[in-house]
Amino acid sequence: MVLTLRKTKPDKAPAFDNLADWTVLNDGEEIGRIFEVHAPARPELAWVWSIARGRVDPRTKIKTRGYAADLDAAKTALQESWEKWRALEPALTVAPPVRDPYDKGPRH
Repeated sequence: MVLTLRKTKPDKAPAFDNLADWTVLNDGEEIGRIFEVHAPARPELAWVWSIARGRVDPRTKIKTRGYAADLDAAKTALQESWEKWRALEPALTVAPPVRDPYDKGPRH
């Protein structure tokens, strides 16, 4: 399974326009987001990845978000978690997608 990235263009302050921000797609369906952090506390916290596809029972131990040092590491981590999530999907009770806390809502 190959995940694809599409540039996300959220409303940002001009100071953050240079930071990368990607919507992650699986077969054209939006499943998550990967974005670059402004002034991370440590190099390994430079990128954030998240699966925005509903709630996962914590007992499954599937991570739905995390940090990475670079874009490739973030893509790999998201891909691994997505594959685990998909393997359990039939057994999961899927809630509606969780709103991304970094998303400012509809853009006017």
